Amino acid sequence: EEEMILKHLYWEFHNVIPTMLCKQIISIGTKKTDEYKTTGFEEASTGGGTGSRKKNKPGHRKSKVCWIQEQWLFNTILPYVDEANQQAGWNWAWDQCESAQFTQYEVGGFYNWHYDGQSDADGMYKRNKKNKTPPNWEGKVRKLSVTLTLNDNYEGGEFEILSDPYHDKETDTMTQEIRTPNIKSPGSLVVFPGFLYHRVAPVTKGIRHSIVLWGLGPPFV
Repeated sequence: EEEMILKHLYWEFHNVIPTMLCKQIISIGTKKTDEYKTTGFEEASTGGGTGSRKKNKPGHRKSKVCWIQEQWLFNTILPYVDEANQQAGWNWAWDQCESAQFTQYEVGGFYNWHYDGQSDADGMYKRNKKNKTPPNWEGKVRKLSVTLTLNDNYEGGEFEILSDPYHDKETDTMTQEIRTPNIKSPGSLVVFPGFLYHRVAPVTKGIRHSIVLWGLGPPFV
C-alpha cells in the first residue's frame, strides 16, 4: 500500500528532448488540431469516477487539443517519468500511460486551476456501457502528470503549481504558494503528482505548444 507522501512537489528536466523532435511533434499536432477542429472549450478527461469525459465549465479552459499515440513519443518521454519518480523520492507504482495530449494555446488561451486525478479509490477508472475505458485502465488512477514544453516563441502562458496538495477551493487559491517550474525552454519537461492543482496562465503573445500525459497506477490508500 502507498501513501501520498511528498518530498518534492515536482521534478524538472531541462532541454532533454531535441529541438528538431519538438518541431516534429508540433507539426504532427497542429495538423491534427485542424483536422479534428478541437477548438475552444473541449471535452477533457477528468481522470475520476467512471473515467468519462465531462464538459469544462465556460471560462475554465481555452485551447486546441488533439491526441497523439505514436509509440516513439512515449519511448522518448516515459524514461524521464521513471527517473523523476525515483529522484523525487515518490517511488510510486505505475504501469500504464494514457494517450499524449497535444495542446495549442493561442493569444488569450489558458487553463485555469485544476487537478488531473483524485488519486484515491474514488478517482479510479471504471468500465461501463457508456464509456470506452480500456480494460488495462480499469481500477487505475492518474498518479503522475507530465508537461513537455515544445516552443518558447510566446509570452505569458506560464505553467504553475499550487504548493498545497489538499487545496480544493478555487476561490482560495491566491492564499496558497504558487510554484513555477523552469520549463520555458523547448524540450524541457516537468513531472508532478496528478492530484496537485496546476494551471496555464493566459498567453499574451504568440502560440504555446505542449504535450501532456498521465501515468496510471493503483490508487493511494
